[in-house]
Amino acid sequence: MFKKIYKGLLVSALLSSNLFAQNCFETKKNILQPGAEGKDANIFSRIDSKATNRGNDAVLESYTWTWNADGLGQGSFRSLIQFDLTSIPTGVTITSAKLILSAANHAINGSFGQNASTLHRVTTQWTESIVTWNNQPSFSTSLITSLPTSTSPDQNYILDVTRDVTDMYSNPTSNFGWLLKSNVEEIYKAMRFHSSDATTPGLRPALEISYTIPNVTSIELQPGAEGKDANIFSRSDSKATNRGNDAVLESYTWTWIADGLGQGSFRSLIQFDLSSVPSDATITSAELILKAANHAVNGSFGTNESKLHRVSSSWTESTVTWNTQPTYSQNIFVTLPTSTSATQDYTVDVTNHVKDMVSNPAANFGWMLKSSIEETYKAMRFHSSDATTSNLRPLLKIKFSCGLTTNLEEVSQNENLSVFPNPSEGIINFAFGENNWTIYDNLGEIVMTSNVNSVDISSLKAGLYTVKSGLISKKIIKK
Repeated sequence: MFKKIYKGLLVSALLSSNLFAQNCFETKKNILQPGAEGKDANIFSRIDSKATNRGNDAVLESYTWTWNADGLGQGSFRSLIQFDLTSIPTGVTITSAKLILSAANHAINGSFGQNASTLHRVTTQWTESIVTWNNQPSFSTSLITSLPTSTSPDQNYILDVTRDVTDMYSNPTSNFGWLLKSNVEEIYKAMRFHSSDATTPGLRPALEISYTIPNVTSIELQPGAEGKDANIFSRSDSKATNRGNDAVLESYTWTWIADGLGQGSFRSLIQFDLSSVPSDATITSAELILKAANHAVNGSFGTNESKLHRVSSSWTESTVTWNTQPTYSQNIFVTLPTSTSATQDYTVDVTNHVKDMVSNPAANFGWMLKSSIEETYKAMRFHSSDATTSNLRPLLKIKFSCGLTTNLEEVSQNENLSVFPNPSEGIINFAFGENNWTIYDNLGEIVMTSNVNSVDISSLKAGLYTVKSGLISKKIIKK
């Protein structure tokens, strides 16, 4: 049965937008294969060896034999091995770990018997240079990996230790390595591998760890005329006029008494297309940068404090007017304080707003910029996406990690559903549970169902999904 425990998994997705060529995660592989500096040792129960340290043995052994001819009776070998995982970067997701053991001839006097052995998680500290049978560390009888009986004296073993390494990496203080011992410590059962002290480097134990590194990605949205922004104007002659092509965005109130038009207020609308940000990205920051188009009107801009309100209903750039303006939130806004100069630019922190817009695309109607107090002689004016000079147009800078931090604690030692390989680019296999599988995306929508135990998920977008069978669920990653 395949079991994988993911704690504090950092899940990654691929960017769906053509704006990016890079993946949201980078897959890497580390192979740890130390030499004499590695940490492994034999311990031996024979009467003359229980207190003897064998930290420099060139082999690792799990076997029981007799030395009656030497008057020493019988004894059992066990082996200890531990890898230093500190070279694995912090904040990565372990996707697989394989322990590779190269045979050092299992046969003793031509025989190795029914030599099935078990790799147990060690649960207490030990030191290579002093460990013996008498002071051997404790080990788990449930956190185990099986080595089936050898089919030849030179059989190598590649063991899936993903579960153990994931836990050792997440909880470094629990990394005491493994103990290898025969399933049944009876005479004439032998399993022998090269140790880190082996003369030939390629034969030493190796731990192959694959992991993904979440990239912190940034995106800058600064559209031109295709961007969505508009002014709306309350002056009596302009309430029904669309101003979607204005080169400025304005929040101000002024008078046009000399023209016989009284006073009026400008408000501005702006919305960005956020579809290039993955829906399960973790937004770390978002800044809206607005470039001043001279706040002073007739030499004055007054106490022009304004607010950027979240818009709460849809609007269309080419038709919106003061009379048809969308609704906006009175409570969800960001304040732009009074300008200190007529050419003051603003960088507005809209992180929380963008987080919600990305998580709930249907709620993204952008913002409305309006004066905090719509009284005459208060003016704030910025370049719009229709500005002739491209670098003066509104700019939205978003930083995010391409992944969702989640804790998949539902996986237990007694799990009834196994999914492998996980992550996967194509075929995934289900074991146990019921023979009815449903896969949901991160919005809870069903994307696939099956009544067989293998499914090709290559058609799914990269990201995090949930597979359910009856009352059992499991997180899976499509690479």
